[in-house]
Amino acid sequence: MISLLRIKYFQFIEQCQQEGFMTACLSNLYHCEETVPVVRALSTLRPVKEPNGDLPMIYDLGPENFRSYDLRYSLRSRREQVEHRFRLGYRSFAMVRDGMTIGDLWYVTRATSHAPQHHPHLQWFEIDLGPDDVYMFDMHVDPNERGNSLTTWFLSSVLFTLHQNGYDKAYGYFDAKNVPALWVHRLIGYKEKPHIMIRRYGLYKTAHAKE
Repeated sequence: MISLLRIKYFQFIEQCQQEGFMTACLSNLYHCEETVPVVRALSTLRPVKEPNGDLPMIYDLGPENFRSYDLRYSLRSRREQVEHRFRLGYRSFAMVRDGMTIGDLWYVTRATSHAPQHHPHLQWFEIDLGPDDVYMFDMHVDPNERGNSLTTWFLSSVLFTLHQNGYDKAYGYFDAKNVPALWVHRLIGYKEKPHIMIRRYGLYKTAHAKE
């Protein structure tokens, strides 16, 4: 519980810096989000165009190797959630340049999860996670690194790695108002499922199909 409060604290501070104190307060009291659950078969993946310039490294991180990389994070909240999520059995792909994590993406499988329900989103989106399936969530790319197809390349590279590791299907979701995320997922070939409305009241969340 303490680790969750620390994460929420740093997320609030960062939102204040980016959007202002009042917006951060109102957003944390109540927030309504229309989400788009998606699924992608990994056997039919096609390579995407590599961005120009030097490509960052991509690491598959878990509790067994995280500390050996000595990574830095531009956002304190992203670093704070690492140990907490590892304890839940989640893993992370990190996109790293010169020791700085410029993007990360979390995932969970039946084999890695430490909880019977694997992840709360699975019930919201009515996903029955099979032994060869993976659920991916909370992708973040540093605003200074966005553009030039870097986000698309990062997500596509992660999917290829997961397929090489024996997974056949990847689930995820994005915010319906996030137009760049919509185009990234469509470009990669995700299939969209019925939209879900997620409402947050402080720390309490509910999820219902969009009417």
